[in-house]
Amino acid sequence: MIICNSSLLCQAASPKSVIVVPCTASARGPLADWHVEIPETEPAFSKDRVVALANLIQPILKSDLIECVGVLTAGTFVRIQTVVAGNLGLLSARSNVVEDAVKMLGSPSKATSQP
Repeated sequence: MIICNSSLLCQAASPKSVIVVPCTASARGPLADWHVEIPETEPAFSKDRVVALANLIQPILKSDLIECVGVLTAGTFVRIQTVVAGNLGLLSARSNVVEDAVKMLGSPSKATSQP
């Protein structure tokens, strides 16, 4: 799973929950627009073809998290956040909004992930 909150909210005592995007390494065939394929070069995941199911976001308690197993690169994290925002209807219908957001960033994100 991927935590979608900012690192500030993840580290603060309140709120007691974070928003997560579940992931799968079992996806086959073409992906839907509301899913995000994690690049194989992403150091936070070790399996081939991991897909973030960005339409299935959900809150979980921070106390249920066991450990941080990796940090996503900024481009991957922004791509996931952008697809989540689009799934929630928070973005315009511009088709290149993800690419524009990824171009604006270049540093690693504070996002964490778990398989």
